[in-house]
Amino acid sequence: MFIGYIIPFIVVLDDTMLFIDKNIRFNEFIKEKILILKKSILPTFLFNIMRENSNLMMLVLLLLFITTSCQKEELVVGNISQENEDESSENSIKESITPCDFLLSEIEANSEVVIDCILDLENQVISLPANVNLKYNGGAIINGELKFTNGGIISGELLNEELVISGQSIKLKGDEFVFNPERWGIIEGDVTQEEAASNAQIMNDVLAQAKELNITTFRIDKLDAYFYDDRPWRGGIEIPENFNFEMSDATYLRSFLTAKFKSLILIKDVSNVNVSGGTLIGQRNISGFDPYNGGGNLISISSGKNVLIENVKVIESPQDGMNFFSSNHVSDPEYIPSQNITVRNCTFDSSRRNNLSITDGLDYLIEGCTFLKAGIDMTHSKGTAPRYGIDLEPLQPNQNLERVTIRNCTESGSAAGGIVFAHGKDYLFEYNTFETRVYNTVSKNVRIENNTLGSVIVGADNFIGASENTVISGNTLVGPGNGTKTGIQLYNQDVEVFNNTITNFGVGIQLISLKDAHIYNNIIESDGQQDDGINALFYLDNVLVENNQVKVNDKPYFCSHLNKEGDHSAYSFTFKNNSFESTSYGIFSYSKGLNFIGNTQNSGMAIDGCDNVLIEGNTIRASKTYCIGIGQNNTDNLKIINNVIENEDTNGLGSGIIGEISSTVNKNIEISSNKFSVKGYNRGVKLKGFNGITIKNNSGFTEKRALIDYTGDNAIITNNINLGENPIENVISGINNVVN
Repeated sequence: MFIGYIIPFIVVLDDTMLFIDKNIRFNEFIKEKILILKKSILPTFLFNIMRENSNLMMLVLLLLFITTSCQKEELVVGNISQENEDESSENSIKESITPCDFLLSEIEANSEVVIDCILDLENQVISLPANVNLKYNGGAIINGELKFTNGGIISGELLNEELVISGQSIKLKGDEFVFNPERWGIIEGDVTQEEAASNAQIMNDVLAQAKELNITTFRIDKLDAYFYDDRPWRGGIEIPENFNFEMSDATYLRSFLTAKFKSLILIKDVSNVNVSGGTLIGQRNISGFDPYNGGGNLISISSGKNVLIENVKVIESPQDGMNFFSSNHVSDPEYIPSQNITVRNCTFDSSRRNNLSITDGLDYLIEGCTFLKAGIDMTHSKGTAPRYGIDLEPLQPNQNLERVTIRNCTESGSAAGGIVFAHGKDYLFEYNTFETRVYNTVSKNVRIENNTLGSVIVGADNFIGASENTVISGNTLVGPGNGTKTGIQLYNQDVEVFNNTITNFGVGIQLISLKDAHIYNNIIESDGQQDDGINALFYLDNVLVENNQVKVNDKPYFCSHLNKEGDHSAYSFTFKNNSFESTSYGIFSYSKGLNFIGNTQNSGMAIDGCDNVLIEGNTIRASKTYCIGIGQNNTDNLKIINNVIENEDTNGLGSGIIGEISSTVNKNIEISSNKFSVKGYNRGVKLKGFNGITIKNNSGFTEKRALIDYTGDNAIITNNINLGENPIENVISGINNVVN
């Protein structure tokens, strides 16, 4: 009986609403509890007694309410999604308990209506007069449709899933809309595939409605939800045209991952779109999912124009973090390329394939982005090729990609490399810091400038002639040293490499099957015991290596089997005005067409089995072994002229030019106009078995041996002068030699 004195009440069961204090309207919760009582295990006679005794009924309802509330509280414990929902419930429509005391059907034209209560339209279509302004102040309009007959304004906060807006000339108060997920039925936290698909549908419906209301900026604050879409050629949260989609640091959009998942955000056939902020999570490492059957990208652009993606985090995508392309093939009459796309200050992390792929379009700018661990293997998800931080790869002949700039970006930890240029043209890669390799396979007009890089490769052995006009300049490359990795590796043709600093690589610059290249003004330094400066293989034609500074602890250059095969035998290449400092001698072996001109070198050089070689105008010094060593019976057509040749050894192991072969064939070898300086028991020239050669007009200083020591036949040895204080006569042995 005491309850009746504490709580004034009116109770009407079945189809009648229950009110307390005549001012507080119970929500559907009380109806539900009464229905539970009816269907409970309570005997019918006991329920009827309760109906006759309202105080008893209220006591039971109160106990039931308390019990249910306790159960609800227990369920909240440890449930992050539920906690988040409770924390933000102050904005929920269902938390507002004051009904409005007016009807919108009675509103006059040109009036402003402040909505600070719950206005239930009871599933009716309410037609509003002209120019009504509905202003939000904590309330809501639900369960019906508002039809603006002749213009009007509505606050964005009043939009929700239970309200339909229609009519003409409707404007939102301001041009920004703040999305409240609770008002639209978004389910946060762990969900089923159907619920994730519903989330995507809700988001797309809201975006479409926002677009109809001429909203230009759509903002999401706190949201952590899964989304799913598997529509062919579409799929994902689709951003409308002329639209800003803004997310906060508290926005997390997650992929509900299946083999048919397409994309999380899609920008398709629209222009003037900005997407900013937020974290997109691909969930690629979930247990039990086989990503080789599909999985989709996190952001896809298909024939988008004037698009900006800024400050977005893209994490663990099942395919590419972002993938940009065009809707149709180049040959299609309806082909419209993606164009003017900017990705700025975004972070890409651990995509299963590439962090960013661009396969079609014009005029891209990638700026200030961070690319991490592309294509890495994870516990439940192995990476898949190409596995690059950035992949620029239009598929030929159906796609075209031109004019892409990548600037001020960083990369580390990618499985295959930092960036690959694979087809397309007019790429600029500048002021980036990339830990793993930069690779231009078959693209044209690529400029790689002023970066800090792990390594660079241009061209590929199986794509001869495909990469053209590549420029590599002003870069700093730092390697692990100790005979591992190559700083810059060049294949194919049409490459210019200059003003780079290359440190601690097994090979500083490597030239492989290269034509029409200029390598100049580079600095190559390394302190590893097996680190070389410039190496070359297979063939070089019209390649000029000049004005480089090489300082290494192994060979300054190693060129082997160049221009020996078929048509390559007419090829030629030049090393000019370089500075070589090393602990071991340089090697040219089994090669043709070398011009070695104007270089300085401290460690000597070996010429083995070479043909058509010019050594001219160099300063070649050594402290042991020899300055120039000539070997192999097939060495021929060699000129060593106008060089300064000096050796510091005193023990007979440091002559100027030495060599011994067993051939009986005359050689077209000329050694002339060189200046020698050797010490101790060394000679200026000591050769044996080289028949038919010419040694003339050389001069120099020796201490205890002859300037020229020659054993062979059919040679011309003339006007060679020893300038020492006590010159020793030249030693000439053999037949048919002309000596004077």
